[in-house]
Amino acid sequence: MKPKRQNPKSGRPTPAKRSGGGVALLVGLFALAAVVVYLMARPSSHPGTGSGSATISANSLGAGSTSPSNPQPASPEPVKDVRQLVASLSELDVSTASITASQAAQWRQAFQKLVQQGAAATPAIGEFLSRNVDVDLDQIQGGEALGYGTVRLALLEALRQIGGAESITTALQVLKATADPKEIAMLARNLEQQAPGQHRAVFLAAAREALGQANRGQLEGHDMGPLFEVLQRYGGVNVASDLEQVASKWNFYSMIALGGLADGAGIPALTRVAQDSSIPNVMALRVLAQLAGAYPQAKSALLDQVRSNKMPFSAWSGIQSALSGELIDYATPILGPVIGPVNGPNSRTYHINYGNQNYRTTTVSAEWSEAQIKQQLAIIDEVIAADANLETLQFLQDARLSLAGRLSK
Repeated sequence: MKPKRQNPKSGRPTPAKRSGGGVALLVGLFALAAVVVYLMARPSSHPGTGSGSATISANSLGAGSTSPSNPQPASPEPVKDVRQLVASLSELDVSTASITASQAAQWRQAFQKLVQQGAAATPAIGEFLSRNVDVDLDQIQGGEALGYGTVRLALLEALRQIGGAESITTALQVLKATADPKEIAMLARNLEQQAPGQHRAVFLAAAREALGQANRGQLEGHDMGPLFEVLQRYGGVNVASDLEQVASKWNFYSMIALGGLADGAGIPALTRVAQDSSIPNVMALRVLAQLAGAYPQAKSALLDQVRSNKMPFSAWSGIQSALSGELIDYATPILGPVIGPVNGPNSRTYHINYGNQNYRTTTVSAEWSEAQIKQQLAIIDEVIAADANLETLQFLQDARLSLAGRLSK
């Protein structure tokens, strides 16, 4: 810290005493003249004011100084009671049965103010999250204007924006206590952004534990999709068996996750499910058809099932869609990436009551190159050659026609 600039001392010599009135008068005049000269030569303590002031250039400003022509943004005003600021996010007045535009603006302003407190806000956020209380903002009319589904999710995002070691410590503490699928997925995403690869074992364990609880009927009403996202995105081949074990209950989510494992790591499990007629295996066959163009082993598994003449008739509609270029994914993925626009003309969302599963289909064949379309047509021809059932031939012919029509455009 630089020392404050001190005014220079005058250094005037003390005049010798003289006898007589004239001498006294003369001394007085000399003293007055010295004061006037000193005041004229003395630098002003307020630059820019007075006739004798010196002008300070931007280059001469010390660290932390501000140039009048380039003012620095004001630092956020510290909040005396951060806990109250955190609490205010959950204290919404819904006496009018909905959140007004003014209330939404005030809420967002309070959220930003909380983030601006930086690390000072982390303990208060952690205290609130440890109490296991929440407000479901999605259930309040106008709540979508706040930008978060719940207050807890908003606070987890505040932790991410604040960052730092304390934020990570708090996130890990929450992760060990929560079983909420959305919270686990959000915490996994945030930790990966802040410390890539360092905490995967923790949030993968949390996802597995929560999925186990749900499989035992302990998390009724929750959408398990985010847990499957976490396992798919960060688990690799090690989670394939976990996903396969819950295929009978979450046949859509588990197959989407297996199909999304990097480097085709889920194809062996998909093949086993496709061959198991004792469980719902239609989605496994559809995902194998979706992967057939990228992974030869997926195409081989699909052809083997066709040749075995054990394909359920209900599977052919999905196989047709997959071979035509329609991809299947989670309805509202948290970890992303999102395939195409969520509400685009080529996207449809579906809900399955069993297992509370929500998925989305998106047609992407319009973006395929000519080479990709020809490759897909060749796969369809192979499936047609392997299928001797005239009842299912129409599905494959429709898939072929839809792609062949794109080549002629």
